[in-house]
Amino acid sequence: MTGAVFCMAFYNVLSRPLMQRSSALGFLTVGMGAGAVVLVLAGLAKGSFAALEHFTAAQWIAGVLVNPAAGRCGSGTVLPAPRG
Repeated sequence: MTGAVFCMAFYNVLSRPLMQRSSALGFLTVGMGAGAVVLVLAGLAKGSFAALEHFTAAQWIAGVLVNPAAGRCGSGTVLPAPRG
C-alpha cells in the first residue's frame, strides 16, 4: 500500500505538465492506451491468455457487450459525476 501511495504521488506531480498542455480526452486516451499495453504484456509474460481458449460463445458475447458499458459507467459518460 505504501508503494502504491508513492507511485500515485509521483504520477500526480510528474504528469501535471502533460495534463496542462493536452486535452483531457487526449490525456485519458494515452493513459488508458499505455495501461492496456502494459496489461497485455504482463498477460503474455504470465500466460494468462491461455484461459481465453476455453471461453464459450456466451462468455465472448457477454465480454463484448458488458465491457463497453462498464467502461462508460466508470468514465461517467452514462452516469455523470455529482456536482457539489
